[in-house]
Formats: sequence, C-alpha cells, structure tokens
Amino acid sequence: MDQGLIEYLDRRFNELRTDLRQELGGELRRELSGFREEFRDELRQELSGFREEFRGELRQELSGLREEFRGELRQELSGLREELRVDIAASAAGLRSEIVASAVGLRSDIAASAAELRSDIAASAAELRNDIAASAVETRRHFDVVAEQLMDKIQLVGEGVIGVDQKVDRLAAEMRTEFQNVDRRFLHLEARVIPVRD
Repeated sequence: MDQGLIEYLDRRFNELRTDLRQELGGELRRELSGFREEFRDELRQELSGFREEFRGELRQELSGLREEFRGELRQELSGLREELRVDIAASAAGLRSEIVASAVGLRSDIAASAAELRSDIAASAAELRNDIAASAVETRRHFDVVAEQLMDKIQLVGEGVIGVDQKVDRLAAEMRTEFQNVDRRFLHLEARVIPVRD
C-alpha cells in the first residue's frame, strides 16, 4: 500500500473517531443525564418509602419501649417509696429520742444558767443600790454647798437692791425738792410777767 493512502486512512480514521466521540459523548451525556434524573427520582421514592416505613417501625418500637420503661419505672418507684417510708420512720424514731435527750440537757443547762443569772443580778442590784446611796449622799452634799453659795449670792443681790432702793429714794427726794424749787421760780416769774402785761 501506498504511504499516502495510509496517511489518508489514518487521518480519516482520526476524524471519524473524533466525530464518533463527539456524537457518542453528547448522546451518552444526554442518556446519562436522563438516567441520572430517573435514578434520583427512583432513589428519592425508595428512600421516602423507606423513611416512612422506618418512622412507623421506630414509632412502634419507641411506644413499646416507653410503655415498658413506664412499667419498670413505676415498679422501681413503688419499691423506693416503701423503702423511703421505712427509712423515714426509723429516722423519725431516732430523731425523736435525740430531741428528747437534747431537750432534757437544754432544760438542765437553762435552769443552771437561770440560777447563776439570778445570783449575778442580785449581786449587781446590791452593788447598784450602794452606788446609788453613795451618789445620793454626794449629790446632797453638793446641793447643800451650791444652795449655800446661792443664798450668799441672793443675800448680796438683796443688799444691792436695798442700796439701789435707797439711792432711788434719795434721788426722788432730791428731784422733788428741785421740782418744788423750779415750781416756785415759775410762780415768781409768772407773778412778774403777768403784771407787766396788764
């Protein structure tokens, strides 16, 4: 065969292969795209059905478990309730005895404290009475001294008032004398002035 023919056939073969690839690639892509969409739809439907079926089974299973759990929980709680009642009753009895023992101890402590407090109050009251009596004596003595000083001062004030009264009386007597002299002078003047007018 001729070299030119071989080259021509190679070229032609490459062109045909390229054309075939393009055509087949486009068709294959379209078919694959359609197949992909069909497969997606079928898969969605399958999954949707499976999901609903799974949900139903899960609900039934959960409902059964819930009822079973509730029954077991009720039994457990009932048992615990009884145990708690027994424990509480035992604790209450022990607590009552402890409270009674504490109350007896507290009563004796309170009685002892009350006796001690009474003796302390009595001692404090006696001491307070002595302090008040001593303070009263001191206060009386102080008031006597103050009263004596006040009496002295009042006497001085009284003497001063008497001295002022005497001065006022002298002044009043002098003023009367002066007024009488002035009245006499006015009368003399009048006696002189009135005849001159006539």
